[in-house]
Amino acid sequence: MKVIRRVLQTLGVLAIVGAAPSTAFAQDNDSAWSFFGDARVRAEFNDLAANPDRHRQRLRFRFGGNFNVADNVTIGTRMRTESGDQNNPHWDIGNNFDNMDVSLDRMFVDYSPTWADVRMKMGKFGHGFQANPVYGELVWDGDVQPEGLAVSGSSGDFDWVVGQYALTENGGPISEDSWMTVGQVNTSKDDLKFAVGYYFYGDPDAAGAEAYTGTDVGNWGILNPIVSWKKDSLTISGEYIENVRAGDGFDATGWALGVSNGSPSDSGGKFYAQYQTVEEGAVFTTFAGDDFPGGRDDWKGLMGGWKRQLSDKIGLNIWALTHEQESINSETDYRFRIDFNIKF
Repeated sequence: MKVIRRVLQTLGVLAIVGAAPSTAFAQDNDSAWSFFGDARVRAEFNDLAANPDRHRQRLRFRFGGNFNVADNVTIGTRMRTESGDQNNPHWDIGNNFDNMDVSLDRMFVDYSPTWADVRMKMGKFGHGFQANPVYGELVWDGDVQPEGLAVSGSSGDFDWVVGQYALTENGGPISEDSWMTVGQVNTSKDDLKFAVGYYFYGDPDAAGAEAYTGTDVGNWGILNPIVSWKKDSLTISGEYIENVRAGDGFDATGWALGVSNGSPSDSGGKFYAQYQTVEEGAVFTTFAGDDFPGGRDDWKGLMGGWKRQLSDKIGLNIWALTHEQESINSETDYRFRIDFNIKF
């Protein structure tokens, strides 16, 4: 009854928010500035095997702007609510009415040189890889904003992006830096899309960056091919993960198979489901998705949900998942979420 009561109370709050009129920024079309933002109200319910059940309400707010310095140069920035974890921009309600923390999670220069058909981003920006269209945060959490340099472009039928990311820059008695090099190539043929990415981590333990992964597999070089097929409103996707530089004794692989049907703008909404398994050491868990309870590797689970646009600005997302870590216990964790997402 306690859980049911929490659900009903939360739905009441969400319904009020969802019914609020949508607003948009009044911007001068001739202005060099453009602004964007979104907000989220979330109800989350967790039935955990190894820990007490947890039910919470969460808030997220993001606001950003781009300034056109010149025809081929833009400065971008974004702020968001902050939890203290780069993978999690949500603020949990229920901390003695403390004010929300806010941080700047993007600040970059976007440059498209006139002498080449490429695009460069420098600073702190979004990870520009093509993701699994059903659920794409197994290897890289969409909330993590890397720092460094990324260059993207096209060559014939192929699009590509490469990046040099800085993990830690060390001074004083520590001379070695932690860094990573990433790259992805993607292409499409009729209804089929294919992408293959690679994440090379150079000395991630130079300043303890590797310690946060929870798994020391020796070295990290994550290969991540993704394939998807879309016909009308039906999408089927497959993803493979392998840390090809893992030490002996680690399987260090993972895979996912997903399907979705419909569109959030349709009256019936969009349904989606995906099964995934991630072995120990397959992902660098510091930057991997945090939607699943417990650890971010050495687990398997099923997720599914439904999305529906209630208006041009307000969207509803309801989803649930199961999660099992066999190395810890053979029991299953369950998580259920209700999201109202508002764009402005």
